[in-house]
Amino acid sequence: MNASSLAERSLLFGLAAVLVLLATGRAGEAIAQKVESGFKVVKFDEAMKDQLVRSLPLKLAFPADYEMLALDPAINGTVWARRDDLDHIARTKKPPPGAGLFHGRLTASIGYDRARDAFICGPGCDEKDIKANIEKTGADGVKLQKHSVNGVPILLIEMGTANMAGATRKKLYMAYIAVLIDTNVFLISYSPPLDRADHGSATWQAFTDALARTGTSLEPAVAHLASPVEDFARAARSETFRPVADAFIAALVAGDAAASIKLVSPSLLKQAGLDTVQGNLRDQTLPFFAAFRELGRSVTVARTADDFGSEGFVFYLTMVPKAGEARDFAVYVVEENGAKVVANILLDHNAFKASTR
Repeated sequence: MNASSLAERSLLFGLAAVLVLLATGRAGEAIAQKVESGFKVVKFDEAMKDQLVRSLPLKLAFPADYEMLALDPAINGTVWARRDDLDHIARTKKPPPGAGLFHGRLTASIGYDRARDAFICGPGCDEKDIKANIEKTGADGVKLQKHSVNGVPILLIEMGTANMAGATRKKLYMAYIAVLIDTNVFLISYSPPLDRADHGSATWQAFTDALARTGTSLEPAVAHLASPVEDFARAARSETFRPVADAFIAALVAGDAAASIKLVSPSLLKQAGLDTVQGNLRDQTLPFFAAFRELGRSVTVARTADDFGSEGFVFYLTMVPKAGEARDFAVYVVEENGAKVVANILLDHNAFKASTR
């Protein structure tokens, strides 16, 4: 993990994407509740508009004069800053030097392992390693705080950046929020304005108070290292789930949507709707497997659990197409009411993206 991945290039908005100001202009003020001490509280779903497909029961606090800017496409994130700074970003596609801003977006640098209830930073890299890895970049005064708020795991990080290569600020703040969909994590970073004597500590305190005030403080976890016996038992159990993954893949390769649907979790079909699942299969999954020639040799297996409490395994696999480069995908199989069913499939997804970005 290098300095640029840790800071997530918070200040580098010179993306090829075009920035789009919300048509409402003052939307940040319209959706926010004003609170004392010059800050306003905003619901997570409104503050990070269009970033996630699910709702998170969280609240965020921003300085009262901060407003919202959405990046286009939405995957690039949402920015909160002063109006003049947002106008500058809209004109130049870059933040003005020394501006203070919050930037929220999905991140691939940190993940969350629900089976271990721990944030992860790659294979063999978990919460006990995150602080050490940050310190290796030259950061000092690194502080980690872990919370659970309404069932949502949150990891707060504060660091001194004066000794980090290329740093222009003395402090950087980050909040990693587990989305509880696969290993996905949402990152909100705060880069304080250069003219703040407290280097943004008061603003960050208000932000974290709103985010975690109703939560439970937890100690950052130390990963449990499985014994050889545990590893063997897990491998043996995962083999009882693999035939469902193989049958699902075979149906997709054959272009048989009806057979594929029969293997999907009934709970997922009920929640998402049959039409939605069929549409995803038709528009995304079946075209992906239309080029299938064979499975690659790489297989990684990990424990998983879905939103309905069913547990099982995720199989990270590789598809070798008839032409072109191999493509990664993952099939999630869980045991639901005694039957093994497919809980999810992610295309162009592998077990190690968090450590290779």
